[in-house]
Amino acid sequence: MAGLAQEAPPVTSGLASSDGLTSAPESAEAERDFLQISSFLTDPPLPLRISRHTRDNFLTDKDLLRNHLSPDGVTRPLAGVFQIDSPSAACEIIWDPRACRMIGVLAKSNPDASREPVDSGNATDAKSPTPVPLRIIASGPHPLRRSTGAYGEPVYFGFRWVHGRPGFLYTIGSLIVEEWIWLEEPTLLRQHFRIRAPESDVIVILPPDWSSEVTSTAGTIKDGVLTVPAEAAAEFAISTRLSRTNVVPTP
Repeated sequence: MAGLAQEAPPVTSGLASSDGLTSAPESAEAERDFLQISSFLTDPPLPLRISRHTRDNFLTDKDLLRNHLSPDGVTRPLAGVFQIDSPSAACEIIWDPRACRMIGVLAKSNPDASREPVDSGNATDAKSPTPVPLRIIASGPHPLRRSTGAYGEPVYFGFRWVHGRPGFLYTIGSLIVEEWIWLEEPTLLRQHFRIRAPESDVIVILPPDWSSEVTSTAGTIKDGVLTVPAEAAAEFAISTRLSRTNVVPTP
């Protein structure tokens, strides 16, 4: 484990919890599986940066907004969300540890703006400007919700930064999930899933109106839903082609 930490400074030397502090999963078995890094984790073509911010809330889905409401029901900013980007890309990925999912792919308001890296699990909390949103804004249930065993609320355990890629570990019901996410090219988003011992086929709900831009290394896509057979669901990757032409005005 120490060797892996040396390969991936400065983000974290262990697993980091949703508040940015070092934490271990409740399941030692889950952590051990998480640290068995796959062969796909070579250095990515694009240099990536990861940071955590409190930013303006761009969500409109009522279920996702529940994670960011005050006790009296007022919408709060998105606190502690992960931002993944590259100096050479015009977009940035927003991943929410409360919802355990990617909640947006946004066009940068300033593509050359520098970001404060997450340092050893201690997250920065500086506010960042609100970018113009692309059409990929999360809505509806968790993408894995239709899978057998995916009951209840997802529980976030932490993240790893290995060979320039961030990986997030969470559970949803009985599913233990690793989601590695990065920009393969300035306009190509990759999500690599590892699911431990799935009981049956894994169902992934794709972002509305984007299924035509998605390909997968396993399974079939129909009506905006990816179905991956159980025997292939232990490890598969989804690619989404992004485009600046999909930018819509800020509401």
